[in-house]
Amino acid sequence: MEHCLLIVAAGKSSRFDGFPKAFVKIGTCTNVENTIKNASQLFDKVFLGVNRETYEAYKDNILDCEMFCIETGNGDAHSLLKCMKYVRTKVPNITRLAVCWGDAFFINGQPFAEIANVMDSMQENVPVIAACSVDSRPYAWFETEGKVIKRSHFASCDGQVEKELHDQSLFLLNIDLGIRYLECYKDILQIPDGYAPDLNKEMKLLYSFDFLYESEMFHPAEYTVITAGNVHSFNTKNELQSIIKNMDSIRGGN
Repeated sequence: MEHCLLIVAAGKSSRFDGFPKAFVKIGTCTNVENTIKNASQLFDKVFLGVNRETYEAYKDNILDCEMFCIETGNGDAHSLLKCMKYVRTKVPNITRLAVCWGDAFFINGQPFAEIANVMDSMQENVPVIAACSVDSRPYAWFETEGKVIKRSHFASCDGQVEKELHDQSLFLLNIDLGIRYLECYKDILQIPDGYAPDLNKEMKLLYSFDFLYESEMFHPAEYTVITAGNVHSFNTKNELQSIIKNMDSIRGGN
């Protein structure tokens, strides 16, 4: 079975003054180059999905992956859905797909090695597995039952917790079930196929796990635990500067 990784970096980066977060410099290379370097030996092919503006600016700059553009979606899950459809046209026999976000900073290749080990044993009826660790003061966390994800919680809505199970910006999807359930979720939210900037709705991947648990059509999302401390994410320039400032100590502790 061919193992592929999809890096989704198609957002508008509104909290980052519009600059594509995947292409910021961290150390000697861009963040997405760091991701590709850490993942490339573990996957047969790496795809990078970006918006059209980013594609035009960087299409000749990134090696060792297939970069393509989509029309930005209404939320991360909407963009993911569009990217997954593209990957399936390029690799028709693909059954499972590893996915990570373009604004995740991977300290090393261990998270990719751990998710790649799960790919071949993923049950056929499971649409998505989230790679998780128990983190301190996470921005989001999961309510679980066994290996099943029941509900997603966000600190901004539900308050801060000291330690909980938190996704590591890395997921494993059954590509056919993933497309099917995200299409259903999109229709329930009444989100159009194209980008609708005036629509005050977003498809969030973590909230789609709530939909799966409540649905009678699909098996719930599941999680797998991977080693903590190897993935950092950033949404603002201050968070990025914190990663850059502490990069030596972060890498030294791993």
